Order: sequence, then structure tokens, then C-alpha cells
Amino acid sequence: MDEISDSRQPAIEILRSYLKERGFRPNEQLPPERQLAEDLNLTRSRLRTSLARLEREGVIWRHVGQGTFMSARPESQGLAQCVDAGPTLETNPSEILEARLTLEPQIAFLAAQRATGSDVERIKDILETSKEIEAWEEWRELDKAFHLAIAQASRNQLLLKILVMIQESQTQRNWGRLSDLPAARARRAHITDEHDAIFRAIQSREARDAAVLMRRHLEEVRKALLGPFAPI
Repeated sequence: MDEISDSRQPAIEILRSYLKERGFRPNEQLPPERQLAEDLNLTRSRLRTSLARLEREGVIWRHVGQGTFMSARPESQGLAQCVDAGPTLETNPSEILEARLTLEPQIAFLAAQRATGSDVERIKDILETSKEIEAWEEWRELDKAFHLAIAQASRNQLLLKILVMIQESQTQRNWGRLSDLPAARARRAHITDEHDAIFRAIQSREARDAAVLMRRHLEEVRKALLGPFAPI
């Protein structure tokens, strides 16, 4: 366990090593978060970030009020498994943001209409965890997870698949350099506030507000990354 709990390792790798060592069976329940955090010498926020990522990959699944379980739900696959978007497209940041502005306001609109209680809890959990994270890379993962959770709540698999493809395009080198600029990092607190407002609109079933707030949020992201004269 000493190697697993080495704090210099990325939290996601610590958790993967732990799960492999323990050999959890499909649908076997994992220990509570508090115990996991203590056993792995991780903060709760770092642990939650890693759990959210493994859930998206279909390695684990979580049930609000019951806990975290190994492998995918019997009745459904993990997010990454059910929306394999195929090969990553060659594109650029301007096209990515244009596509997101076209797509995500409608996704937020549908999520406000269709989200289940579990969907709302998942979005809230990601949002609250993002407020506790200090590491930039982990926070960026949660930012992506927030938008994917909203897409999942829209209950439209095609829209979800398209957003997964867009997010995979954001791993390209030119996007990575852009999102690491000081202007992007400086907007972190503002982005959290914008996410808060979007979440509250979805939680309150205010579909039009959710769409407007999502569009406003993405327009601000575009200005921060591409400048005030970015094409509309």
C-alpha cells in the first residue's frame, strides 16, 4: 500500500492501483469515501475527482444514498462505453467553441426538462467537488465532467455522443496550450459561479434560463480564450 499511497502519484493512478490490488468483483461495493480517502492518503476532493472520472469510463458506478460499486450497472453501461465517439477529428479552438455554442444551450434546455433526481445529484456532486480542487489539471477534468453530466441529463444519446466527440477534440495540442493561458486560469472563479447558475436553473426546471445561462457562459469562455473579436 505504500506505493499506492505515494502522494506524488496522480490521484487517478493511486485509485486504479488500489482497485486492481483489491480485485473487487463486478457490482461489489467499495468502501465509503471517508475510508477510501484515509486508506489512500488522498483528500476527499482529489478522491471525488478520480471517482467521477472512473464513473465516466464505466469502471465504477454510483447510486445516490447507497454508495459506489465496481464495474458498470447491470442495466446500463458507463458513460465512456455507451458513447464511443470514434476517431478524434482534426479541428481548432474556434470551431470547437462554435460547435459548443450551437449545441450546449439546447442540451441545458433539455436537461432542465428531463433530469432525474440522480442526474441532479451527480451534477451537484461534480460542482461541489470542483470548488474544493486546487490542482488546475484536476479542475479541468471536473469542468468537462460538469458539461458531460448535463448532457447525460438531457436523455438524448446522440447529443451526448456529439459532446463527447467535441471534448475529445479539446485534447489536441492547440486547445491544451490555449486553455493553459493565464486568461483561462484567471476565469476559474467566474466559471464556477456560471456553473452554479446553470445548475440552479436545471435544478429548478427553468429550461429557458438554463439555455441562456449556458450560452452566456460559453460566450465568456470564447472571449477569454480567443479574445473579444472572436467570430460569432
